Amino acid sequence: MSSLIKTKVFGIFCLLQCLALYAIAQQANAIKPYKVGDKVTSLASDSIVSPKESTIDLETYRGKAIILDFWATWCKPCIGAFPKLQAMQQKYQDQLKIILLSTDKKEKLNHFYSVRPEFDLPTIFYRGRDSINKLFPHAYLPHYVWLDTAHRVFAITNADELTEENIKHFLQGKKIDMYQKDDSLALLDLRGMVVDSIVNTDGLINSISIDSVIAYGSQISRYDWRVTGGRSINKHGYENRYLEFRNNSIPELYRFAHNGYRMDKADKELFLIDSDRDGLLPPASNDKKAYKEFEKNHTYSYRVILPPHKADSALRYAYMQRDLEEFFGLRAVYEERELDCMVLRCAESAVLATKGGKPHFAVQYLDYFTLQNQPVEKLILGLRTFYVNYIGRGLRQSYYPIINESGIIGNMDLDLQHVTSEEKLIQALKQHGLSLTVEKRVVKVLVLK
Repeated sequence: MSSLIKTKVFGIFCLLQCLALYAIAQQANAIKPYKVGDKVTSLASDSIVSPKESTIDLETYRGKAIILDFWATWCKPCIGAFPKLQAMQQKYQDQLKIILLSTDKKEKLNHFYSVRPEFDLPTIFYRGRDSINKLFPHAYLPHYVWLDTAHRVFAITNADELTEENIKHFLQGKKIDMYQKDDSLALLDLRGMVVDSIVNTDGLINSISIDSVIAYGSQISRYDWRVTGGRSINKHGYENRYLEFRNNSIPELYRFAHNGYRMDKADKELFLIDSDRDGLLPPASNDKKAYKEFEKNHTYSYRVILPPHKADSALRYAYMQRDLEEFFGLRAVYEERELDCMVLRCAESAVLATKGGKPHFAVQYLDYFTLQNQPVEKLILGLRTFYVNYIGRGLRQSYYPIINESGIIGNMDLDLQHVTSEEKLIQALKQHGLSLTVEKRVVKVLVLK
């Protein structure tokens, strides 16, 4: 075969390959997200992480209702709902199948199952760019898709709708007035920003970009549903002079401005609201319509970019404090108040002194708690990271501050494994001579007034 013919054959082969790839791309782009009323025929995945199941085929569950739970090992509300899901699966096993889906690494998922032998709901592992992510698009976790007995989409909800009453009516085929969660990418309208645009990261986070012409300034903007709530503490090219908090209530913005967003301050700084001004506190979380209305009318975003010669991590927060007080007319001041606190004590018989070695600190919520050659301050930080006694009283006081009366001097070792609940963690601490009790103490409080 001559070189000319070989060249032509190779060219034809390349053309066919390009056409094949183009066809695949077109097919992927043609995938339409499921909506309420659509029939789901396949989950388009055969990669299962579960101690009991190797494959999942929807046809196997013909005649059964299904709940798809999209979750991640870092999602605390997701894991917090698992005992409820497990109980519902056992109670309604003849009528209902609960299937979990996650983009976490298989190693993390396998470890999650290995330390929880009582938990056997199957998880489908899939990648963020798989077709399953296009069929069930979502920006926030947890994310639940309810399929009726004909496997048609009955509802798409968050965790609030996962109640015993709703499950019961769902299985009975009754109509339920549930809040329909819809944070799919199809909703995004990228128009309307004058100097900025909205950046989407793999369908998970939508943030406001920084137009390159903006060199310095600060701004407060109203709620934007297109933008994912959260924060950006720094940005490449704007080191120590950039700060952004997105879609937060007024008290949350003040709290961040004065306390920062560092976990090592969470046990030291307490925030209270001493004002009757409307729009400061959200309504009850179970009143979804009222909460959405509050979010629309009373949440804001803040951003500051300092000039290069003023690049300073703390100065960003000073600018934020100034801007918030000027715009909202509220002050945040430190006062001493008597409040309920969690007091940490240590029994004389406790053996916690370190054996030395390289300092190590690791805490995984509802999993493990490890200190090696660390001071007691790290223990308190770990307790707060673990969400110990997060009492959920909202912004007026979301947790009890932890007061250290342990008397521990010097570094310590502590290794707690398989602590899959706050109660188990407290019990494990008792076995090591440590106790946490709720008592009144006078503490320094940041008061919004």
